[in-house]
Amino acid sequence: MWDDTAESYSATSEVDLDANGNPTTFLFEGYNVYQYETASGAGAMKRLATYDVVNGVTEIYDTVFNASLGENINIRTQFGSDSGLAQFHAISTDGLNGNSKLTTNRAYNYAVTAYGYNADGIPKTLESSPVYLTVRPEVPNTMTAGENTASAGDVVSAAHDGPSQGSVDMVVVDPSQLTGDDYSVTFDDAMPDGTAAVNWTLTNVTTGEVLVANNAVVGGVNTATGLEVGPGGTPVVHGFQVQVNGPQEDLLSVSEWDHGWKENNVERDPAVSYVPWASLGRTGYIIENRAGEHYALPYTRDFDRFNYWESDDVELDFSTPSVGWDYISETVIGYADFSAYRHNFATGQKEQMYAGWWDSDGIAGHSLSASWTGPIYGKNAWEPIYTFVGMVATPYDPAKEAQYIADNDLTTSGGCGWGSGGSCDNTTTGGAGIGYPYMTATLFTDYLGSGVLPTQAGFEYWGGFTTASSVVFQMSKPNSSADTFTFSTAGLEMESNDFDPDRISVWPNPYYGYNPEERDALDRRVMFSHLPTEGPATIRIFALDGTLVRTIKHNDMGSQHTYWDMKNNFELPVASGMYVAHVETNHGDKILKLAVIQPEQRLDVY
Repeated sequence: MWDDTAESYSATSEVDLDANGNPTTFLFEGYNVYQYETASGAGAMKRLATYDVVNGVTEIYDTVFNASLGENINIRTQFGSDSGLAQFHAISTDGLNGNSKLTTNRAYNYAVTAYGYNADGIPKTLESSPVYLTVRPEVPNTMTAGENTASAGDVVSAAHDGPSQGSVDMVVVDPSQLTGDDYSVTFDDAMPDGTAAVNWTLTNVTTGEVLVANNAVVGGVNTATGLEVGPGGTPVVHGFQVQVNGPQEDLLSVSEWDHGWKENNVERDPAVSYVPWASLGRTGYIIENRAGEHYALPYTRDFDRFNYWESDDVELDFSTPSVGWDYISETVIGYADFSAYRHNFATGQKEQMYAGWWDSDGIAGHSLSASWTGPIYGKNAWEPIYTFVGMVATPYDPAKEAQYIADNDLTTSGGCGWGSGGSCDNTTTGGAGIGYPYMTATLFTDYLGSGVLPTQAGFEYWGGFTTASSVVFQMSKPNSSADTFTFSTAGLEMESNDFDPDRISVWPNPYYGYNPEERDALDRRVMFSHLPTEGPATIRIFALDGTLVRTIKHNDMGSQHTYWDMKNNFELPVASGMYVAHVETNHGDKILKLAVIQPEQRLDVY
């Protein structure tokens, strides 16, 4: 496991200039994981993995001097693949020995480096120096896997309180580090420096400790920089990694409610359009759009042609008519059957919009027209609805309807019509300008041939309710400061047990003049394992006649290993033969027999 310090790397080169003679910059690009034969890096080496930013820069080729050829050659120097970043790498095989299974208690040597990239650089990449790490696969002394202990790779979905459709997953990396504590993930809408970017903080609720603060990686993208780092580019803490995902921008449902959606909060029909499933409204209509798609890319003639809605919801309240403007001329053409509202997710406000429709038949009012048919169901539809936001200071105001009629012009009345991007000061939740209709191409299709709009009069004709309905278009909601996710590692951690001195072992045993960890002819050793990691241990090695040959003190807290270098107390190599090791600990003793066969006999006595 490693941290993300290197990811902020940026180095300007005054030597490597671009085509215009300007200085260029080396930027962080990825990590390399290596295995080494020795703890110093000498000997054989193998690259095990590369984790790189998802930015189109994959394998990097550079001109390098080849000493054996005596010339510069173009070779691959980095092996990226747009894999995404990681903060840990799991290893189960020995890369230097044919990917054979790792041997318990054996020492293996690794390093993680970071590299930067500059397309104009000579060389194009700079890689950090390795910091070598020696690890030993081992069986824990005082813990064991229980029936419910998590395994590496297990995923726990966090519980959620809030409006978003996002998710948080806890991915187990190292079960031995799980604490059994409770955790929360909360959100801020801006970075500490004021940058508008959703970021999250991980807190250990049990202890109150903040483990990760203001991390901007959501769905594998750094929301502050826009850099795609992949879902694995978040820190590992307490044996797990948190992966935060935001929802895809999408229209989740079109539903029918008692008029005044949030005020009355009474649902009448969960589906009256394409989503969440195709279904009729309560008065025989079904809602379509000119594109026949529930939500599409910009400029498709769906409900939100210009993708302004983002995370806003839209309400058409059929209890109250409002002045209507023509979709093309933007002049007043009568009263719409409804009032239109934008539920602004950024501000939390309900904002009335300017309602309109495409008056294609010249008949007064918003009429059911033979000129329009729904593209999916092929039935006649009411003229397509379009709505317009107002300037920030001039949302639609029912008290000004007489003035609107007198103005007979949407822009004059304060609305933002077609091509008003240069003058309209209203924006989307994400801050983009609005210069075209907010709701577009919305068709109420008369599926049954006898359907009516869900006004009060419509229900008097149709029956079922005595009041009008609101039709509500609900969008997915991003993670925000209103959301909290919680999870617990209780029951997933390993079970504790008392230290058992009977598990203490020595290897290789017998010693046949060789240990794979020995580096040269003078390096001889056998390894004692499963020593206590807390409290001292003393190893006394005796010849068979009871003579004390060597005393070894083990006070290396956190390690269950130590070694005997095959020398006596006078630092002389011991002779081949049988030896007895007495290991004394605070938890009890262990006696081991050890056979030693030296490759060269240096002493005939111990």
